This record gives sequence, structure tokens and C-alpha cells, in this order.
Amino acid sequence: MLERYAQAFRALNLGALETLYPDLPEFRRKGLVDNKKNCQSMEVRYGGIEWVRLEPGTIEVRTNTSYDCRTKSGQRLQNDVKEGFVLKPTNGQWLITSMALYER
Repeated sequence: MLERYAQAFRALNLGALETLYPDLPEFRRKGLVDNKKNCQSMEVRYGGIEWVRLEPGTIEVRTNTSYDCRTKSGQRLQNDVKEGFVLKPTNGQWLITSMALYER
């Protein structure tokens, strides 16, 4: 699931992200649209992955995520965050139902 999210983000593919996260908040949608305008390429890397069971059938994956944008002018912009992806199985596949940012 996280790799599919990363692939969609790397490709700056809003449709693919919305398939994985049907209730994608507007601020994340806007961020991806801005990245698509400004980034020539995007890299996403995960580290320190933790799996937390919230309730039966729901898990949260917490990870240290690095978003690395190479701008069209060649500048490198990096954003490192600790985030949580809340996942639930829906129609045979895991979908993101919400995300949260945590203190690093």
C-alpha cells in the first residue's frame, strides 16, 4: 500500500492517489497540484515504519517520510515528516481513510 502511494506521488498522479485515498483532503490535493507545477521529479522514501492496530480491521502505519522535489530550475527541496496512514480493507484492497502528521 505505501509503495503504491509513493509511486502515485512520484508520478504526481492525482487520479492514482485518489484511488488509494478516496477522501483525499483538499490541502493534499492542492499540494500535489502545486508539486506537479513546480517539480521536474519527485522522490518519496520511507523509514522507521511502525504498524499499529487501532481496532479490528483498521491499522495505522507510522513512518518517517521524505518527500524530495527536484524543481524545474534544478533546485532540490526536501520535506521530512513523521506521518501516519490509517488503512482499512475495502472491496478486497487496503485503502487510506485518513492521514496524520506527528512530532518527529
